[in-house]
Amino acid sequence: MNVKSFIVSLSCAMLVGCIAEEAQNTECDIVEVTFPQGVKPDAINYFAPIDTTLNAYPLKIVVPNGWDLKTLVIVYKVTHGAVMTWEGSGPENLVDYNDTIFATVTSQDRNWQKRYAIMVSHPSKRSLPPMLSFEDCSIIPSGNNLYQQFYENVEGERMDIWASGNAGFAMTGQGKTLDSYPTYQSEEGEGINGSRCAVLQTCSTGGFGKMGKKPMAAGNMFLGVFDVTQAMNDALLTTHFGITTYQKPKTVKGWFKYKPGETFFRNDNGNLVEVPGRVDSCTVHCVFFKTDDELKYLDGHQAGDGYVDSHVVAHGMFGTADTVEEWTEFSFDLDYESYGAEINAIDLKNGIYKMALVFSSSKYGDIYEGALNRGVNDKGKETFLPGSTFMVDDVEVIFNEQ
Repeated sequence: MNVKSFIVSLSCAMLVGCIAEEAQNTECDIVEVTFPQGVKPDAINYFAPIDTTLNAYPLKIVVPNGWDLKTLVIVYKVTHGAVMTWEGSGPENLVDYNDTIFATVTSQDRNWQKRYAIMVSHPSKRSLPPMLSFEDCSIIPSGNNLYQQFYENVEGERMDIWASGNAGFAMTGQGKTLDSYPTYQSEEGEGINGSRCAVLQTCSTGGFGKMGKKPMAAGNMFLGVFDVTQAMNDALLTTHFGITTYQKPKTVKGWFKYKPGETFFRNDNGNLVEVPGRVDSCTVHCVFFKTDDELKYLDGHQAGDGYVDSHVVAHGMFGTADTVEEWTEFSFDLDYESYGAEINAIDLKNGIYKMALVFSSSKYGDIYEGALNRGVNDKGKETFLPGSTFMVDDVEVIFNEQ
């Protein structure tokens, strides 16, 4: 064999070896749920964080009324090469989905697992509790740290309707304690009437955020889902605003405190540039919109455009740049007339409409602008501390009588 032939043979052998030894997939997620019967479920949150009380990742599937949960067939698609196993009867049998069932997805390389708690139900006609009081939250592990995620508890039923950007902020490494995250629950007694409340604060994202051209994160909380998988790509796609509602929202009211941060900064390609004299402001938005096959939720792009979209049928908002140190009531009505859209009563009854309710400590947080405070760290170097702080409690959505 001549030298040339030997080199070609060796190269081929090395190529085959590389292909044969290609690393196996380490992901172990449920990525899609389908129904052979043609059932069209409500939007499914595939990105819900682990529920420590269940010791599993919750996967909630809401199917239209009329489908018998005892005879429902569901097909689960998992990441490439992964295997899904069931605790109890497998999917080849007719599982009674009236109960929570558990399954484990094991990665292709068999080194990683995710345990899922699968909950299938018919839609609740009560999309919201009478009062949003922010008394309940989960503790979510993130690396060596923890953050909080709010949920509502109505007569013993847990409603996971709230989301925030905390999961994205966790990637920056800046969250060392629960109250160092942009969204957290207050201590007992700090809410109205001595209760707890939601606290939203605008925070620096540090060096990691600067590299990603996202130098700060506004405290935010919204009805919907946060898709952390988009955080490093188009962050405006992380926010899936809206939950199904069967009534027309009329008025939103609640209680708040607000203190703008000391120094307003604009985002200059990831750098914080001070804007003298400018004052930050908090905002609350409520948007009522109709879904279809093309649009299942609103995202940060529509929010940045003032929630202008052909699917929107009503919108209302509140905001202030004033310092409000005592609990003060806010209230606003939704504007239907400007949109001129007719509400289809049958579609409303069938859950085709959704409502987004969005709170933010900085009005322009979607473009990473807002107000921070300056401080000094333990090494004597100047640092940025949380700035604009928006405290919210006892929020109520009043619906039109049907």
